[in-house]
Formats: sequence, structure tokens, C-alpha cells
Amino acid sequence: MQGLKELVGHHGTTLFWFTVPGEKALAVWKDLRDKAPQLSYWPVIFGDPKHLQRFAELVVSNDATPPQETLQAAAKLDVQEFLERRAEEFSDEHAHGQWPLSIQAMGDFTLPRHILKQGEFLKSVDIGLVPAKHGWEVPAPICFGGWNDCPMPEEQVAVLRYWNETYGAELVGASNDVLELRVARRPSSKEEALRLAQEQFWFCYDIVDQGVGTIENLAATLLVSDIWYFWWD
Repeated sequence: MQGLKELVGHHGTTLFWFTVPGEKALAVWKDLRDKAPQLSYWPVIFGDPKHLQRFAELVVSNDATPPQETLQAAAKLDVQEFLERRAEEFSDEHAHGQWPLSIQAMGDFTLPRHILKQGEFLKSVDIGLVPAKHGWEVPAPICFGGWNDCPMPEEQVAVLRYWNETYGAELVGASNDVLELRVARRPSSKEEALRLAQEQFWFCYDIVDQGVGTIENLAATLLVSDIWYFWWD
């Protein structure tokens, strides 16, 4: 693979990355995803190079938690208890509304694109190869989480594993404050979509409060979309 670079973290974790044109990022990710079981490295679209710079700062920091410790903590975490705790921390009374009259799916992943230029593709996009056998493990080696209302890395791992088991959700991209996932199985009913939207709201308040507006709007989107988007302000 041409232009492959490496970053060695504080605990010896090695992350590789390379650069591709934005319009090719998803095709490259899909190819590497198919090879992930053999490589034991999970591909992650980091998007603009500045995002990878932030992860580089985290993984080389003396404060970085060893990935194995994060994974072990995640294995002991009860996801439902975590979601209940988040529900106690933040009321959802303001987040409900009527079921929308029209439903629109999320069209594409945002990280290969320039948000401020009508979604046109970025000229250069970083794709990382993160030492993880599964996408849900990725927050551990890249130290994703733990700022503002963003769940801690071990909580990220536990929830992503839960959604992988339930919906076949796989991590595709990450920036300093965004996660994007691809799902294999959508919720099959309005009731299931509402339960999932409630979980996603507790996991990431901003996708409703500063995004779609209501949990019902989010639920409707989940019925028709294979892309999940999370953003912590």
C-alpha cells in the first residue's frame, strides 16, 4: 500500500494510515473491511487530516489508557445500566414530538466530504488501520470519548458492541467529535425504531438537540437509513 505511515502510541499500539481522494474513501474502506479478519486491523475513515492529528495527540499522551484495559472495562459494563444512568442525567421531555409526515434517509457518510461546501468531496482524506479485530473495539486504541457529554472509551466500546450484535452496526469513520456507522439490519417496526432512537439519544444527545429535533424524527430516519451518525459538541 503506497504512502503508508505509522504512529506508535504511548503503550506501543501501532496505528497505520494513508491518504486517498475523498471520492474513493468509502470504496477503499469497504475493500479493507473485507480484509479486516486477516489483517486484525480495522479501517477507519478519519476524514480531514486535522482529525488524525487529534488522535495522534491522544494515543501518545502519558494519560492514554492501555487499550486492553479499556476493552476489559467494557466487557464488565452493563449497557442497559449505562443507558439508564444517562437517562437520569439528562431528561428527554423536551426531545419528543409528533411522528413526521415525511421520512428522509441519511444520504451518505459526511467524513469524506466538505460540510461547508455543499457536501463536495474533500481532495484528501486520511484512512487509518487501527489494531482491532472488530469495529466496536476501535474507541479503545484511539482513546475516543470522555469529553463534554461524550461517553468514555469503555462505554463507547460496550454500546457499539451491543448495537453490532443487534443491528450489525459497524464503525466506518471517526473524527475528533464524530462517529459514523454502517448498519446491516434496520429496525423492523415503528416501535423498535423508537426504542433505538431513545437509546441513541441517551448515547448522544446532540444528534437530537442540535440535529433532527425530536426522538420521533430520529426514529423515522432509522427505519430508512443504513448510516448512523453521532456528534458530540
